[in-house]
Amino acid sequence: MKADPQRNKKKKKSKTWIWPVQIFFITLLLSGTMSAASDALMTDASFLAAIGVLAVLIALGVIFDMLGVAITSANEAPFVAMASKKVRGAKQSLRILKNTEKYASFCNDVIGDICGVVSGAAGAAIAALATAQYGFLSAAVWSVLSSAAVSALTVSLKALGKTVALDNSKEFVLFCGKVMSFFDWKNRG
Repeated sequence: MKADPQRNKKKKKSKTWIWPVQIFFITLLLSGTMSAASDALMTDASFLAAIGVLAVLIALGVIFDMLGVAITSANEAPFVAMASKKVRGAKQSLRILKNTEKYASFCNDVIGDICGVVSGAAGAAIAALATAQYGFLSAAVWSVLSSAAVSALTVSLKALGKTVALDNSKEFVLFCGKVMSFFDWKNRG
């Protein structure tokens, strides 16, 4: 009995809305969690501690952007060979590459964008702290300086990260696969 191509096409089309709905709720949860954690850490924080929180947020965004780029540019062939040799994480790496659009979207759009938004809010909090502690500049000037610094740092580090990710996509994807293999209980052995 042959599969009906029209039916398969309709089946696939009817499932296309599932991923956006899932990612909406995942983003809502992660964004709320990251915002709350950032706010909790920034409340009553010293100026240097607030800068540290901001640095972590920027670094997290850059790292996940690099992972997303690596996932979209990696080739499956080396992972097929590694999986046949039972290299830890190779099967999971193949799973990532077979679902590139979902994993890259999660890394770049969900985590990367959330970090961008939350780091912008952290930058605004830092501007308010700077105004309170170092009042020699107006709040507007601190806000502009903070926003410009966060943007410039984020964009330049992501540009550098993209180059590194493209040059080392296999290593990045294998690292992700190894991390996933740690949590993949059914394939432990």
